[in-house]
Amino acid sequence: MVSALAEVRQMRDTHLPRLIASYAEIPPAHRAEIFRTTGRSASYNLNEALDRMVTRAETLSRSMAQDDIDSFADNLRFIEQRYGDNGPA
Repeated sequence: MVSALAEVRQMRDTHLPRLIASYAEIPPAHRAEIFRTTGRSASYNLNEALDRMVTRAETLSRSMAQDDIDSFADNLRFIEQRYGDNGPA
C-alpha cells in the first residue's frame, strides 16, 4: 500500500503537472509538428495520456482499498458466525 500511495503522490505532484505544463508550453502554431511526428494531434495525445493516468489511479485506488474490503468481509463473517442464526446461544 505504501508504494501505491507513493505512486499516486508522484503522479499528482510530478507527472501530471509536468504533462500539462509540457502541453501548454507548445506554441499553438507548432502543435501540428506533434501530429506529423505521432500521427495524432497534441490534444489527442494529451487526452490519451490523461486517460492512462486515470486508469492507473483507479487501479491503485482499488489496490489500496483491498485491505479495507478484506477486513470488512472478515468482520462480516465473524458477526454472522457469532450472532447469526446458527451462532452460540
